[in-house]
Amino acid sequence: MCKNTKLKKTYNSLDNDTNTPNSTNASANSPSSSDNNNNNSFKPSSSSSSTSSTNTMNNTDAITSESTSASTSTSSSGVPLPPSSSPPPTTTLTKKITNGIQWLALTYAWKEFSKYLANHQSEAAEKTFVPASYYYDDDNTFFDNTILTYGTDALIGIHMTYASYQCYMEGKKASQLQLQFPLGYKASALFASYAISVFSGAYAHYTYHDVDSMNTLSFRLLWTLCVGTVTIAGGFMGMCGSDICKFFDGDTITNNNKPRRRFNTIIGYLNDGYWWYYGIFMTVICIMGEISYKRP
Repeated sequence: MCKNTKLKKTYNSLDNDTNTPNSTNASANSPSSSDNNNNNSFKPSSSSSSTSSTNTMNNTDAITSESTSASTSTSSSGVPLPPSSSPPPTTTLTKKITNGIQWLALTYAWKEFSKYLANHQSEAAEKTFVPASYYYDDDNTFFDNTILTYGTDALIGIHMTYASYQCYMEGKKASQLQLQFPLGYKASALFASYAISVFSGAYAHYTYHDVDSMNTLSFRLLWTLCVGTVTIAGGFMGMCGSDICKFFDGDTITNNNKPRRRFNTIIGYLNDGYWWYYGIFMTVICIMGEISYKRP
């Protein structure tokens, strides 16, 4: 019995010695797993970090693009334009008043220059442009009554009437787009003014043959109609020119790598109000007889 008991104890001790390394290995492996867990807890995942950095870059690009688009603009040809800023109301009103005064001075200067040029460009011109102020005499007055004069006026009048009609129809199409005063209407008024002028001139050359008939009120009214429609046509011509300039205003050209407008004047673009004043002013000058000469 004692021997059997001793053998059992020996077997049990051997079993314990054999199982001890396994437990030691398990305990040795456990710190490494905990260390891995601790290390993983402090290391951010690569997917989350890349996503956050991508979002940050996208937000930065969006802010940059918005600020860039707000600060700069490009024309149709791709040339960058300077940033636009609306001037204060006081500055705008002052500029309008200044431009109006300058336009008045320029209009008066043009009238005086045209009168000076007519009398001083040559000796023949000095004898031709003799001021009459609606009073004609036998010494200096000459009025052509041949068919070459009134016939030519009549043919030009027919052509001007047709051109006025064509421009009116184009303006009617543009008015359907809710344009206030389209270019077609302005061109139609221009050609209509010329048509009235040459038709009235043709009638005057055909009807009035002597000085006595030219010193009548009817001739004065007819001459005023003939020349006055030409002076008012200057305003319509200016309106057409301003519209053409405004059409090309959005297009820019580069000069030493600096964008600038294709068309401009000393006082900026002239709106229709300036040209109405010009046409009416010159027509009043015509009615007063300042551009009436002995050879009408």
